[in-house]
Amino acid sequence: MFEGQLLAKLVQFRGRVMRGDPPEMITGDADIVRAMYPNDTGETVDVPSARAHFDVWQAAKKRLKEAERDESMARAQMILDIGEASFLHANGDPLVSYKTQLRKGRLTVDTDHIHRLITAGIPYKTTESANVRVMRVITNSIAGGDES
Repeated sequence: MFEGQLLAKLVQFRGRVMRGDPPEMITGDADIVRAMYPNDTGETVDVPSARAHFDVWQAAKKRLKEAERDESMARAQMILDIGEASFLHANGDPLVSYKTQLRKGRLTVDTDHIHRLITAGIPYKTTESANVRVMRVITNSIAGGDES
């Protein structure tokens, strides 16, 4: 029974997060919010012309999200198209390279001092070297000169 109620609440919470819909304030929240933002005056200003800027901002964010989705889907399709090859062409026109390179791991503390972190109980994280494939534009005619 409890698990079912918890799962229902989690599904409801996730739905709100996905919609960008924050929960309502409840008793005691005001004190927590004041503690989190001690420099907040609580003052409100009403600027009628701000609506136009707000609308442009929201529309731009929506276009950006759509563009990022389109970019991700197109890139994923090109990765499927290129497979294990190194270069992708379309009708003989070179588009991108997709090569494997070694991405080195790093630790931002001098390795001679790792024992001090362990002794002090300070958590740290190392990253391992990894081979990753990197896609790069290799033609200016398709990409409009952008090689990123």
